[in-house]
Amino acid sequence: MLLSPLALIALPFLVGCNSTYYQKTNMIASKVTMDKAVEGRPSLGQPIVIPKQRVVMVPFVVEHDKHWLESGDAYSSIAKASRSYSNYGHQQQHRGSGMRWHNILFKNLDSQKEWLLTDRRAVVTGYQIVGPQIVDKSAEKRLQPKAILFEITEADTDGDGVLSAGDGTTVFACKPDGTRLRRITPPGSNSLSINYQPGLDLVFINLQTDTNGDGGLSPLDESAPYRFDLESNAAVPLISSETQNIADSILR
Repeated sequence: MLLSPLALIALPFLVGCNSTYYQKTNMIASKVTMDKAVEGRPSLGQPIVIPKQRVVMVPFVVEHDKHWLESGDAYSSIAKASRSYSNYGHQQQHRGSGMRWHNILFKNLDSQKEWLLTDRRAVVTGYQIVGPQIVDKSAEKRLQPKAILFEITEADTDGDGVLSAGDGTTVFACKPDGTRLRRITPPGSNSLSINYQPGLDLVFINLQTDTNGDGGLSPLDESAPYRFDLESNAAVPLISSETQNIADSILR
């Protein structure tokens, strides 16, 4: 029996959730709630090789079948698991953004030691392997990694019970081998951008904090540049509040 063009278009949806087509194209990262179990199947992504290291990063995500009427993930757009945690497109750039990973697993290929990026509920939305570009014997530029930075949503700053785009993004850092992991921006703050400057060997972070004192983050809160020395424990304000106040007083 021949099917009409309309029926052919609808066929993948009519055959149900157990179809191969549905499973391959509709798996998305599950929402992370603060007080309920996150439902779905656990999945591991493609290992991310860190230059000059015998340690790899393996994305971890809990994913589920997207339902017809489901609004998608808790961020700005749908993050399909096959795209958001496999990360094929970013390996040569040593960075990734827009993913919805729920954790990262580190693996030392020599000692076989394994450990996690975070021990709490979180959503990893970006990472950068930073360091200067070194010219090797073949005259090609190679990354000399000095740190790995992670953008993580770990606190429900807007109080809606779900880790989402409305919550602050915290920045974590570790050594290129995945050790000495530490939070470098204040809890409850929101990272707007991260910019590594190889000439200065510094990272500048545009950071939004609760400047109006209402207990949350909104467009009314101010942002300011912070600097992070790769060997330090935390990012610090680039400009002092005293100098900023002087600049502001000129206009008052």
